[in-house]
Amino acid sequence: MSMAKRLVKNTEPSVQRFHEPYRETGMGSARNRLAGGFVFPPAERSNIVNKIKYSELNARQKEVYNFQKVSAIFAEFGYTTIKLSDDWMGADFIAISFDGKEYLKVQLKGRLTLDKKYQGKNVYVCFCDQLTNEWYLYPHDEALKIILKTIESSKSWKDFGGYSFSYLTPNIKAALSGYRFG
Repeated sequence: MSMAKRLVKNTEPSVQRFHEPYRETGMGSARNRLAGGFVFPPAERSNIVNKIKYSELNARQKEVYNFQKVSAIFAEFGYTTIKLSDDWMGADFIAISFDGKEYLKVQLKGRLTLDKKYQGKNVYVCFCDQLTNEWYLYPHDEALKIILKTIESSKSWKDFGGYSFSYLTPNIKAALSGYRFG
């Protein structure tokens, strides 16, 4: 049954009948209510116990997944994240310290990426190494200084102004070791 069909407006008489089985199990009332009077039935177990396979997600789903994962890591370091609906000054999201004294413009990528369009914008790039499941957060321009000699003669960098690494070589991994995050 779709979420829209399971969502029931609290003012309808059917809510009492709809909620009665959940009250008996202790799953009704305030726990399932949202502001505005909507009531949700409890989640189906099959959707909760089966983890998704990252490799089976489409590009948009991977971006949402990665944002949620990295937001949890930022929270551990005292930051909250705000997803932007459109890139702003090179950023996909903003990370703001809990005290409000610092903010970071962050570009979320699926792998190590350097691009001329991020130069001079004070942008951090965040990605997860899919082989090791390690997260990295690096200031784009600092990483570019370290890695530029490796990529500057590549066709991708010269012709298109960008370069991404499908995997991290031992040398690149060593160069990025100070930027491991989480």
